Amino acid sequence: MAKPEIHIRHVPREKDELILSWIAARQAGKSAYRIAKEAGVNNGIVSVSTNAVKKADAEESGEDVAEFYW
Repeated sequence: MAKPEIHIRHVPREKDELILSWIAARQAGKSAYRIAKEAGVNNGIVSVSTNAVKKADAEESGEDVAEFYW
């Protein structure tokens, strides 16, 4: 069975770094709400962005990555 095609969007490096910092904060126990409040953004943006990375990591690796996330 063929793997589904992966669509890649161009994301500026600054945004990558921002999302990685949110992931690190969530791994350290901060809530998406608190991270968003500190960053001055809607908490949905933090939740959706970080959860999308977690989901993509799991799909790409084919492994259970839950222990590496929040």
